[in-house]
Amino acid sequence: GLKKLPDRRTFLSELVSTLKMAQSKYGLITRLILSVDRGASVEDCEETIDIAIEAHQNQSTAIGGGMIVGVEMGGNPNRGHWVRDLQPHFARARRAGLKVSLHFAENKGSEEEHDAIL
Repeated sequence: GLKKLPDRRTFLSELVSTLKMAQSKYGLITRLILSVDRGASVEDCEETIDIAIEAHQNQSTAIGGGMIVGVEMGGNPNRGHWVRDLQPHFARARRAGLKVSLHFAENKGSEEEHDAIL
């Protein structure tokens, strides 16, 4: 049967632990940007941003240990509403000191959203 997947915090913690071992062993420098799928729920966006802020603020004591440097928005540009649903969470991330990267397509008829993002 299929294994039960870990929750996001557990997954990130395990990923960071593995990357720290690789950094130590091979001298790599690794930084992570957590991704928000604009087509997922607002609750998913909020949880991902919360995890990123938590990891960033607890640089050496919690999940992330300085590896989490930003958040990004990607996914289907026809899904999710930037101003109403997503922008407030990315603004929180920026205020917490995280870098923000926003990916959006130049879809005709979406100029108002493009202006709001820019």
